[in-house]
Parts: sequence; structure tokens; C-alpha cells
Amino acid sequence: MIIVNSGKVPVTSDGRVNWKEYFVSHAKVGDEFIVPKTMRSGIQRQAQDCGFCAQSNTVDELSIRITVLERKTVTRKIISALSTLTERQLVQIHAGCVQAKILPPLY
Repeated sequence: MIIVNSGKVPVTSDGRVNWKEYFVSHAKVGDEFIVPKTMRSGIQRQAQDCGFCAQSNTVDELSIRITVLERKTVTRKIISALSTLTERQLVQIHAGCVQAKILPPLY
């Protein structure tokens, strides 16, 4: 297995990578590693449980490259969508929120 940008990874007593400990204590956004395809779902589940997203890309018939990313939360998706709006559109949304008493008026 090739580990890129992650330094040492924790292993179990039988030599397997301890993915839970890795994602809890060692993972950084941008870490990449190549693993057998059969490990994809387990790694992605551990990543998600620990607040990360593990994106996979096929390397060859038997291997995938996993890239550690930040999880896209609903809040991040909303902020990302709002950042594409014009100032006029944002003002209109704010006015609607003020009318619905969701946000206070701007002073």
C-alpha cells in the first residue's frame, strides 16, 4: 500500500491499517492512498463516521486511490449555493427572511 501525505498510519497488532484511529487522530484533508477495491466501503464508512469524506477513483482493476476531503454538510452546501448569487438576489432573500421573521433587519 502506498501512503502519500499522511506520514505514519496506525496499524493493528496483525499489521492491518486501523482506519478508525487513522481518521480520528491522523487524517488530514488532502491525504491520499492506494488500497484494494474491496476496502472502499469500509474506509468510506470510517471516514464519514469521523467527519471526513473519502473520495475514491479507480487506479486499475484491483486498486483505488482514496482522497480525504472535508464532508459536505448541509450548511456548507447552502453557503456554497448562496455564494453564487448576486448582491440583488441576496438582498431579496434577506428581505423575505425578515418578513418571515427568520432574520433581523439590517441597520
